Amino acid sequence: MTNNNQKRHINSLEDFSKPLEAINKSFATMERRFEKLNRVNDDLVKFNDAFSAFLYGIVVNDTTIDWDQAPSQEIIEEFRERNNPKASILESLGPVKEFKEPTLTPMQIENIKKRKEPPTKETTKAKRRFVSNVNINAIIDRLPLMYREQTEHLENMKKLLKTLRLHPNGLSMKELVARIKLPQYKITTCMNALIHSKDAIKSSEKGAYSTFLLDPEKFPSIENK
Repeated sequence: MTNNNQKRHINSLEDFSKPLEAINKSFATMERRFEKLNRVNDDLVKFNDAFSAFLYGIVVNDTTIDWDQAPSQEIIEEFRERNNPKASILESLGPVKEFKEPTLTPMQIENIKKRKEPPTKETTKAKRRFVSNVNINAIIDRLPLMYREQTEHLENMKKLLKTLRLHPNGLSMKELVARIKLPQYKITTCMNALIHSKDAIKSSEKGAYSTFLLDPEKFPSIENK
């Protein structure tokens, strides 16, 4: 009986050995992960220290530029003399006499007009319209997921497409910003997405600003009669 009890005791310990080994491995894994979290925490603390110094610098700069108290006239004069020593010499010479333009006779005015070259006529592009309606939703369906799920990007893209739909000849970046009333970097991000999906192109001509327009091959247009 004694031998049987000993065997059962040994078997029961062997049964516990594997679960105990698994628990030991799990604790070791947990310890390694806590060490990684600790390193991440240390890095975040360092970043916060550096970034807080950066923000403090911005606040100090803003306070310096904001001029809580305007400089006095004496400080301004001292600054001018220190940075422009010639000014004091000119002031000692006395006030500068105002220059009066000579009066011209009607004959002289006519001669000046004749000598002027005629103004060059700028070549203006004829107004165009798209052959078929531009489906904005179909274009957005081809764009990355952010333009379909994120409200801000979706609204910005719709504004840009509606503006391009009204101008088949295209618009410069300055004109797009003026019409859409969005920051230039947001319009540039949307425009790059349209160019990447091949729904829009960037046209560059010598001596002129680059224009952005819907791809004429996908969205053909004709001149207005």
